[in-house]
Amino acid sequence: EKYGRQTIVDFLQNEKTQTTFDGETVTLTKYPLQYFIHILEGFIRNTGSNRKDVFYSGAFYLFLRRQFPELVPEEVLDFIKNRKYSEIEDHNLFEIEQIAMLLGDSFVRAMNHFFDSGWIEKLDSKEFYSFSQEFYEYYINSSSGVRELFSTPTTLVQLICQIIPTNRPLRVYNPAAGMLKLMTAIKVSSSFEVIAEASEINREIYKIGQLFARTNGFELNFQNMDSMEEIEHLGTSSFDLIVSIPPFMTKVNIYERYNLAYK
Repeated sequence: EKYGRQTIVDFLQNEKTQTTFDGETVTLTKYPLQYFIHILEGFIRNTGSNRKDVFYSGAFYLFLRRQFPELVPEEVLDFIKNRKYSEIEDHNLFEIEQIAMLLGDSFVRAMNHFFDSGWIEKLDSKEFYSFSQEFYEYYINSSSGVRELFSTPTTLVQLICQIIPTNRPLRVYNPAAGMLKLMTAIKVSSSFEVIAEASEINREIYKIGQLFARTNGFELNFQNMDSMEEIEHLGTSSFDLIVSIPPFMTKVNIYERYNLAYK
């Protein structure tokens, strides 16, 4: 009723790499992510706000709307001000909370446009994980002041999730966990309890990782520390699964350990 036939055909042609067809149903697989990013980028252009602050707040808003689906959009700022979520100090949300309040009502209104359809509540855990990890990686790799994230390829994440034990609870250790993309995927894919320990030396990535895991409903023992030091303090702890990717390069600059590079 709103768009002419040719307009729709042209749109589907331009987006054909992002489109799947199932009978009469057309699915634009990446469009929600593109639209979410478009809103954030638009807010940055229109207000001149700091890019990092806007994307951080966008991630925080995603967390609130996913974990508290009953939350009425107009109540978001009051919800933040009253801290109606637990253990805020332990999860480094205080800084994000302050940024979100600073951006204020205009940012919340912009975000509400994205969620008005209620689609976010309809995603299952795996669908939401896929959406959120792509958004977080886009944010990390496009934000100034944060080193590029060496991300585990999605195909490798899927492979690991297929070969891990599925018939019992798991105790998992993930050193140098980054934003917890792989660890969270293991949790989302498992139908049993996952007790996890992980570490990430980069403070900024560590904070983002905590928010990413919590957004996907995952609580774990996640430390902001050097994996080499963590291994020393773990002592005789035992695990069912250790997930680790060797360093991509020698450890340099602020990540030096006793001035020695990793080998």
